[in-house]
Amino acid sequence: MLPNDLNSQQQQNFERYKERLSNFSNEFELGLFLYITRKNLKWIFIFLTLSFLGAFIYIRYTPPLYKSSSVIQIRNDNKEKKILEFTGIPEESGIDVALELIRSKYLFTKAIEKLNLHVTYYNEGQILTELRYPNPAYYLYDLSITDSSIIGYPIDVKYADNTFTISYKWNNELKEYTCTINDYVETPHFKCRIILQDEQALLSSLKENRNYFVINDIKSLAAGFYLRLTARILNASANTIEVIFENNNLHLCRDVVNALTNTYIEYDLEQKKESSQKILAFIDAQIDTVYAKLKNSEDQIQAFRQINKVKDFKGVADNYLERLSVLESDLLKEEIDEKLLNEIEVNLNKNNSEADVYNMISILVGTRYENPLSESIKELQKLLLSKEKELFSVTKRSEVIKSLDYQIDIQIKVIKKAILALKEQIQKRKSSIKDKIAQYENIYYGLPEKEVEYARLERLFNINEKYHTLLVEKKTEYSIALAGQTTQNQILEEAKLPSSPISPKKKLVYISFFVLGMLISLITIVVKYLMYNNITSLHEITKASNASINIIGLIPKYKLDIPVSQLIIDKNPKSIISEAFRTVRTNLQFISNEPGPKVVSVTSTISGEGKTFTAINLAGIIAFTGKKVIILDVDMRKPKIHIGFNVSNDAGMSTLLIGKSDLQSVIRNSHLPNLDFITAGPIPPNPSELIINGKIEKLIEELKTKYDVIIFDTPPVGLVTDGLHLIQLSDYPIYVFRANYSKRNFVQNADRLINENKITNLSVILNGVDTEKNTYGYNYGYGYGYGYGYAYEAGYYTGEEVFKKKKKLKDFFKK
Repeated sequence: MLPNDLNSQQQQNFERYKERLSNFSNEFELGLFLYITRKNLKWIFIFLTLSFLGAFIYIRYTPPLYKSSSVIQIRNDNKEKKILEFTGIPEESGIDVALELIRSKYLFTKAIEKLNLHVTYYNEGQILTELRYPNPAYYLYDLSITDSSIIGYPIDVKYADNTFTISYKWNNELKEYTCTINDYVETPHFKCRIILQDEQALLSSLKENRNYFVINDIKSLAAGFYLRLTARILNASANTIEVIFENNNLHLCRDVVNALTNTYIEYDLEQKKESSQKILAFIDAQIDTVYAKLKNSEDQIQAFRQINKVKDFKGVADNYLERLSVLESDLLKEEIDEKLLNEIEVNLNKNNSEADVYNMISILVGTRYENPLSESIKELQKLLLSKEKELFSVTKRSEVIKSLDYQIDIQIKVIKKAILALKEQIQKRKSSIKDKIAQYENIYYGLPEKEVEYARLERLFNINEKYHTLLVEKKTEYSIALAGQTTQNQILEEAKLPSSPISPKKKLVYISFFVLGMLISLITIVVKYLMYNNITSLHEITKASNASINIIGLIPKYKLDIPVSQLIIDKNPKSIISEAFRTVRTNLQFISNEPGPKVVSVTSTISGEGKTFTAINLAGIIAFTGKKVIILDVDMRKPKIHIGFNVSNDAGMSTLLIGKSDLQSVIRNSHLPNLDFITAGPIPPNPSELIINGKIEKLIEELKTKYDVIIFDTPPVGLVTDGLHLIQLSDYPIYVFRANYSKRNFVQNADRLINENKITNLSVILNGVDTEKNTYGYNYGYGYGYGYGYAYEAGYYTGEEVFKKKKKLKDFFKK
């Protein structure tokens, strides 16, 4: 790789990442993916551990939410009405109206008032605050509020030695008051007694937590609870409604639902009884009036008989008398209907929210105006209930309330117009009846004076008697109905104490956090897979170079610490790594098997890929065959051969090429027979010029007369161009990559040497493959293309195996 290529390495990596991302499904390598997964198992473990820890913390510090529900059935049948065959009480509203009433703020507030929530008691920890209901450790008794501004304000409570201390900040001033158990404590805002119920529980909670109480405004408290209320039609055909309430306190859930359903039934019964009682009061007033008229008529007839000394008048006047009676009865009915319409009109003239809709419906019962007006009045009732419901969450100035007010006004106007039309019809009928009465009276009064007078008195008596009888019958009917009146609504299922919270659900939370941990782990693995740019197998080298590079071997990773000499093939001749170098030595013959001395150059892209290690051990394995081998360290910028053989570097290639030393003086012998080496010598300022000055060719020719194989340890061609000339002079140019260290784009540099510099005999060695952990690189590429493989079953062993066995034995005896 050239220097200017290094500057664009980051851009190339990014382009490769984009290419792999776009072709992910096409070029997905399962082996590499599993290899990266194994390498990142610790991160997967960390992510899963953090996810379970997060789930535990979430469950531990999230207030549990409970739910309780009840089922109520709405019934509209009236057995008393069916038995007596009269329209004695108004029909119950439908299930929709009942649902709106149950969901109304008015009814919910009435239900909350029945619970002991005028004062609520709290236990505040570091994170969670618990509502102590229904059994607080202490409670306020005989509470009287002198300043309503204290409502909703938290007041701290402390207890010690039978003494309560209450405190609160007011206008940035701390106010504290003390009292003994059952004694009164008086503050500028309220006065009460504090009763102790559970001393041990109070003392236990006061050790670490804060205890305080709040004096509540029931309407505000109900408004807060209302947000957790749900009422819905469970089965429309069965007229059942389900009432649900959710809260962090399981006892409060149950009590609120039961209080609401019971309040609805009581309210429904009260409304029915109140309507019947109003009707009875109206009938009683009318009975008294009619009875007075009836008594007066009876007295007049009796007086008339005594004066005229007769018992009865019979004659032609009977026919007219009967007609006049019918007309008078019709006129009386019209007047009663007119009074009913006037009373409805009075109710409508009240404020919309105060209109007694039940009373208006009850007044219409049994009249001929029941059908044309009752539907309109029921519609008005629905609108008023909807308005009351909306006032839970919006103000009176909101658009929703304005819209409902507008609809209510329109409905009232419709009813008023209908009443006005009905009253006009009544006036017309009354006028017609009066005309007929006048006509018949003119005829009737032409009869004998006493007979006419008697008939008139008798007619008035009959009319009053019929009216009085009718009222008495109605009173009897309503009295019987009221005495036996019960609500037909029924609670089918009472709310029960919740057995477990609906949130958080432990199993679901743990599963969710586990899935989240696995998802994060998978994303991490996928991202690392997409961004992974290291060479892991010979297959990747072949793929990146389009199979244009010769591959001559794979060197396993040496598990133990490499000795200073870096020559390890003589330490374990039967190890896998020694066999790997033998394979490389054998495969070199396939590149060129011509007789005569050979020149081998070993290079790499960057430092650290094992170039020197490969050169030294390849020289050693060739020397085992009896051939004379010499290694020349021409990496004069960063020499390592002298370190590998543990010698000084005072003279070598640099001094030889400048003529300061002769060849014989710089050649050194290793401990291995037939293996010599020349170190790099002192680092020169111009290593490139020394290599290309023409002396290196003469040196090679001279060395060929003494050695069978000449091996050059050249500089990395990815950093400098010093070694390019030596590679071109070599019979066996070798390019070294290191598994899990060399980048994939390094293959392009080797490919460039073949295509641009015409080094067609360039071959590749993959160094440092972990044969135990790197299953992907080992199994996928080991012996690629040549059929060579190594296994323990073949009789080969590694030095590291012996080391591990000895270490285990020592550890065993230490125990």
